[in-house]
Amino acid sequence: MADIHWNDKELLIFDLDGTLYEDTEHFDYYAERLGAFIPEKERTTFFTEYDAVQKGERALQIGTAYDAEKDRVLYLDPVSAQPIKVVSWSGKEMDPSIWKKEYAGFPFDFDKKIAIGDGWWTPHATARHFGVSKEEAYAAYVETKTYMSSEAFQLSHTPSLRSGLQWLQSNGKQMVLVTNSDDEDAEAILQQLNLQDLLPPYTRITSANKPAETKDHYKQLMEEYRVNPQETMVIGDNLMNDVMPGVLLGIESIHISPLTEFSSKYVYTVPSLQQPMEELIQYNK
Repeated sequence: MADIHWNDKELLIFDLDGTLYEDTEHFDYYAERLGAFIPEKERTTFFTEYDAVQKGERALQIGTAYDAEKDRVLYLDPVSAQPIKVVSWSGKEMDPSIWKKEYAGFPFDFDKKIAIGDGWWTPHATARHFGVSKEEAYAAYVETKTYMSSEAFQLSHTPSLRSGLQWLQSNGKQMVLVTNSDDEDAEAILQQLNLQDLLPPYTRITSANKPAETKDHYKQLMEEYRVNPQETMVIGDNLMNDVMPGVLLGIESIHISPLTEFSSKYVYTVPSLQQPMEELIQYNK
């Protein structure tokens, strides 16, 4: 079994999007909605560029950041989340003397300085590169979330997830949800996933304003459930929103990502929750 210390944990903090479901079709839908705000003569180029980003053929990728004001891509130290290299959109590296002072204590405001923490932000940043405003991007996001709450959109269930969560709950683990989705969206998605009974409303922190307030939420939850960081586990797909705030508090995390380049004694990286849940069930038969 993967060396995940489930038995040592009393409190499990789950993200929602990209964690309890792993579909990606909605990111393409979001890109379609963003494309509506781009002049027709540039729209095809936008979709070509978005496709190249998704294939890993551009500097912008999950784990970087985007300066929308200066159209730069920033490579970040995974622990400090501070820039270690800055390139133009096309990938031309800039001399540190140009950007070092400017980005000291680099803050993310998700307007001009955008952390690319998961699949939502690659279409967003690509659209901003083509001149889409923050307000237009948010309107496209709302349209996408509305679509995701409709009958037209069907989420796929991660195999063994429900049975794994049931085992954890039946063995005394406290499970909570911390998500940037609002109450209505979270409920609709959990209903689709058939997980609403395992994560009922009183266990949810919605509209959580991650990453700005992530550490505060984790501290509050540890105090509420009377556990220490060693008894807590964070499970999420967003390195900056979910995982690193926990690492800074000494909390172990399961990071859901196809990339396994980031390593830390506090972080287990898996491509899906399917494997650890299947191993959990098999190990405890």
